[in-house]
Amino acid sequence: MNAHFMHKRRRQNPNLKAYISIVDNFGKDYL
Repeated sequence: MNAHFMHKRRRQNPNLKAYISIVDNFGKDYL
């Protein structure tokens, strides 16, 4: 979904990768 954003923010927010993964999966199911 936002690989660049996720990679850029990985240092500051280690949990952001998991969060975006969940949101991306939810978005696919929801849409």
